[in-house]
Amino acid sequence: MIYTLLIILLLEIIFIYLKKWQTKRKILIAICTVIITVIIYVVLLAVLWNSSTDKREDIQQVNEYQVQNFKTILFNNQFNKKVYVIINFEYTKDEIKKNNLKIVDFYNKTDSILLKPNEKNSIFLPVYNNTFVRFPINFKVTIKDSVSKVIKSYDEELFYKESKSEPKIEKVQEKYKSDEWELIIK
Repeated sequence: MIYTLLIILLLEIIFIYLKKWQTKRKILIAICTVIITVIIYVVLLAVLWNSSTDKREDIQQVNEYQVQNFKTILFNNQFNKKVYVIINFEYTKDEIKKNNLKIVDFYNKTDSILLKPNEKNSIFLPVYNNTFVRFPINFKVTIKDSVSKVIKSYDEELFYKESKSEPKIEKVQEKYKSDEWELIIK
């Protein structure tokens, strides 16, 4: 941008002095100026083109990091209609302080996702894998249809009973130790 403005300013100064020169000389200088400007633009375009990175690689690395490091809930919609899933997974400041939790604030929230029939989608929880911490006190998963009618609502206990966990834990009381849960919506 700055180079372009400088070139335009230089061209204007040159054209002021060219008024006194002969016509052939003016044409020759104008052609040289145009060629130089085109070369500068091509070089700038090449530099900008090569300086950009492939954003897909960055996104893939972030997703791999998340999957490896954060607990997840996979929602599998086997219902014949689209559903809205509202997930309240938010620790209060008192819970964080009392349990000395190390969480990621970005994921400590109420979230919602739209699932079409036979679609799966995961959410990342603010808790790191391999940590044995219970869900927040206000944990709740609500499944609604397209007209916002509640199909089913899960508290922590019901969620543990009806979800599958990885690694597989049979005792419902210890399911919070898992790193991944799958809730099938029927």
